[in-house]
Amino acid sequence: MRTLTATLFLLLSTIAMAQNGGSGMENVQIISKEAKEESLSGAGSGSGQGLEGQLVKESELVDFNSVKEILKKDQLEKEAAKIDEVVKTEKKQKVDVKKNLYNIPGEDEFWGFFSEYWLVKNAPALKWEYQHPEYGLEETFEQLLEKFGHFEKRFKILLLNTTALYHTSLPSDPSGVILLLSDPFIKHLDLSKLEICLLMFQDFLRERMGQFKRKVTTNELKQELGKNFEGRTLPVKIFDQVLKNYDQVIFDKGFTFQEQFELTRDMGNLLRSETTLWTTYINLLKKLDGLVKTENKFKDYSKIYPSPELQLNWLGIKTGPQ
Repeated sequence: MRTLTATLFLLLSTIAMAQNGGSGMENVQIISKEAKEESLSGAGSGSGQGLEGQLVKESELVDFNSVKEILKKDQLEKEAAKIDEVVKTEKKQKVDVKKNLYNIPGEDEFWGFFSEYWLVKNAPALKWEYQHPEYGLEETFEQLLEKFGHFEKRFKILLLNTTALYHTSLPSDPSGVILLLSDPFIKHLDLSKLEICLLMFQDFLRERMGQFKRKVTTNELKQELGKNFEGRTLPVKIFDQVLKNYDQVIFDKGFTFQEQFELTRDMGNLLRSETTLWTTYINLLKKLDGLVKTENKFKDYSKIYPSPELQLNWLGIKTGPQ
């Protein structure tokens, strides 16, 4: 029994010192051989059990301190790793935010932004900030779009107090279009609400066909769309050229005979089976034809949209003296 107790004592002491690297010795009591023998022989089995209990408790204390230190160190390392990860993430986000400042919009975002930019630059000439009557065009035009399968299309109708342009459509996002309409022009022609909406629908189809976009796009612009120019100079000249192309198409060159023929053909195919719409569209073209032939201030209309008379002929409608 004495030998077993002594062996247990030495074993527990050794484990304690190994786990604490020598620390915690203050918790282990070193008992001399004589005192040990006296304690074991004098106190009997009861004292031996007390000594064993004391050694076990002190060994448990050493184990607890060791585990506590290990857990504390492990927790600190985990927290440090978390903080390091947060710092890395924040740094990357800052780099990405800075880099994104140099992004050129892609195809889907560019045209809406650029068309509105053109409108702002030409605000003095277009005179779209003025008080005008509410014609209630939005609801009628939306119904017309949906009738021919164009659902959930976003559109903006901008009335202009000028004859610098007559009517046109500007490209916007993939599901939208910006429609420009001269208020003096439609008043002079005395157009009905449906006639106005058919005129806008014609412009809407032209934009969907991509006629305007093809005329103003340059190869240089195609190469830059969606790219990032960090570390190099923004190619401003490319966008200046696109602005000039907008001006030329809207105010000067307009569309070709081939483009006008393709548009008129598509309008005819859509409207011919709708009696009311077909009759209204033909009357609209006749009004436009009479306007360019009799009103000198609107003589340039056929230069932009050639020509109402040809459109009527393409649709099989006879013009001239009856």
